[in-house]
Amino acid sequence: MWIWIALGVWIITLVVISVMVAINPYDRTVTGLYHDASQNWFQQKPLYAGPSGMNYFPQFAPSFVLFHWIPVPIGDIAWRWLSGLVLVFGLWRLARSQFGSKSAAVLPWILLLTLPLSLSALRYGQANAMFSGLLVNVVASISQRRWTGATLWMILAVIVKPLGLVILLLAPFVYAPLRWKALEAALILILSPFLISDIDYVMSQYFASFANLQSCSVVIEHRFADFHGIIRTLGGELPAQWALVIRAVAAFVALGLWVVVGRRFDEPLRAIWLLAFTTIYLMLFNPMTESNSYVILAPALSLWGLTLLTTARFRVLGWCLVAITLSIGLLKEPLRPIWGNNFALIWNPVMAIVFFGVLLLILWQIQRLKSFPIPIKDLNQS
Repeated sequence: MWIWIALGVWIITLVVISVMVAINPYDRTVTGLYHDASQNWFQQKPLYAGPSGMNYFPQFAPSFVLFHWIPVPIGDIAWRWLSGLVLVFGLWRLARSQFGSKSAAVLPWILLLTLPLSLSALRYGQANAMFSGLLVNVVASISQRRWTGATLWMILAVIVKPLGLVILLLAPFVYAPLRWKALEAALILILSPFLISDIDYVMSQYFASFANLQSCSVVIEHRFADFHGIIRTLGGELPAQWALVIRAVAAFVALGLWVVVGRRFDEPLRAIWLLAFTTIYLMLFNPMTESNSYVILAPALSLWGLTLLTTARFRVLGWCLVAITLSIGLLKEPLRPIWGNNFALIWNPVMAIVFFGVLLLILWQIQRLKSFPIPIKDLNQS
């Protein structure tokens, strides 16, 4: 029964959002940028106008064309429904891998925990909701050793947001079957635009996209919820060079931890370690992480929370992650009259850091208590 309640809540949410979009399709939406990108692509006009415009690779523009061709608001509503369905589908797949016969009992709570963090992204039509669903499907395919499927999901993730490069680069360090497939995916991504447009135009947009990404990496606006958002909210500002160094060091730390974890754990838990490290890194070290971007972190938080709640020794940590998930999803709006956006800009990244600390604590306890049967069995240590 609970699974139908959870699915019903998701469907009702999407219906309500659809009605809001239908009533006023140009209010509180970013899909106009996507429509402009598709139109500019087919008219061979520049796709990029700085960090306030489209910030994706050129492949995104023709990929959105189906929704662009469908009349507004139907196309915009379809984009939101597809984003929500891809996310729910990925959570269903990963829950089945992680919890097996217990998945029917656990999945409703994962869906309900994930929903509050998904609301803003779905309402605004942001690519973040679609990207979150694609990442979850990447990890679900990896946990089932469906390497071709994982590669296809990764290609889609990179098309939807350049942030997909993180999982495309991390996964092959542990999963040997993905190494050649990752190279194949990169070649497909690079060459595919040349099949549908003029070579000179595609090359010009590639160079423009690299310049645009560089400009995005040095933004100084106080509206982003990465680690720099914490510093800015407290009144500080790091030099751009220092921020880049911190992001680079964090990338090597994430890679090192992922390799260590990849050798210690088996599937399906190893795959959700990958999801956690990928999404924590993206939230804390992408310089354009918005508060709405935390839909990308929501599946990892929900899955880890429920995983820990099913283990006796780590149940307290499971409740901690449940509380973190709900706080990020539910506290922003009630506290906006008091704190404005500043609450989310500091609270969200701090909670991502706490999530990372919980994962480190789990690793430390398992390393320290090697003879301890319960968490090793329950947490799928290989």
